[in-house]
Amino acid sequence: MAAAKWYEEVRADALPDVDDDFEASLAQTYSKKAIVEEIHDHILSNRGKFDEAIVDAMDRWVKIPGRATIAENCKRDPKKPHYALVPQGKTCAFCTMLAGRGFVYKSEKTAHKMHTHCDCVACPEWDANPNKIRGYNPDALSDEWDKAKKIVWEKNKAEARKNGKDASEVFEPGMKEILAQLRKTPGLCSDSCKPVNNAKSSKGSINIPDGARVNSKEKRAMQWIAQSGHNVTANPVKNIQNQKNPDFTIDKETWELKTISGNGKNTIDNALKHASKQSANVILDITDSNMPRDLINTIVQKRLSREDTKLNCVCIIENGKINYYKRAGHSPKPTP
Repeated sequence: MAAAKWYEEVRADALPDVDDDFEASLAQTYSKKAIVEEIHDHILSNRGKFDEAIVDAMDRWVKIPGRATIAENCKRDPKKPHYALVPQGKTCAFCTMLAGRGFVYKSEKTAHKMHTHCDCVACPEWDANPNKIRGYNPDALSDEWDKAKKIVWEKNKAEARKNGKDASEVFEPGMKEILAQLRKTPGLCSDSCKPVNNAKSSKGSINIPDGARVNSKEKRAMQWIAQSGHNVTANPVKNIQNQKNPDFTIDKETWELKTISGNGKNTIDNALKHASKQSANVILDITDSNMPRDLINTIVQKRLSREDTKLNCVCIIENGKINYYKRAGHSPKPTP
């Protein structure tokens, strides 16, 4: 409702001499059935990170209908405006790219292309009175994109020449390559040059590459493991087969993290059961749990001793303190 009302107000300001009784309509919101189905899917497939997944989903459920309302009315409006995706302050490289295109969008389909927690606003413009938005300079953002593209292209050509190939045959760089370069522009994007990416601790290292998503508790676990002398990489959410990856690669072995907050008698056993579907190596962060520590250790050792266990190693972390358990007869590479 708010998006439709705002559209009418902006239109009236931009076209003061037009009186055509145009009324903005609301775009279709998520149906109750679709929301229930998505919640159900998260319960079945993403229980370990259910809270985070639902917060992300709610962000989409709220924001996408508002953006779609602007897009739908731009399409319906007889004055045929276009709209821009305008960031609210510094934004990520992906949204910087979209914002740099200016007032070119006009389809509702485009409005649905947004990442989680995107704060960009769809702002319409009418040719009769171009909209001026303080702090929004699409030409400058487009120039930054062109600079990043040129840097990547020249780098690829140089690499081709180094390998004895004809530089003229090098294809234009793809979007992901340019976005990665755009993030290297100091101060431009909110995800530019993050200190945590490839950051060296006093002993180990932390790496969060493109495609990986790390929440605060996962980052906390990474820091503790790195401080104990290990190289920790956050894996992309999904692999090339579109299957979920284990959370981390630590010293070349994959590990799945489970942050324990519940106190039920089956909490640890269920966490290990679900985690073992992702990796034979599991990290249990029990910092936020009130379960007796002796009970947790007993459950872990019992699970590892079972003949049908899929687990090789379990690492228990509490406030940076690490205890390590392994299945009998298993000798892994150095681990947390």
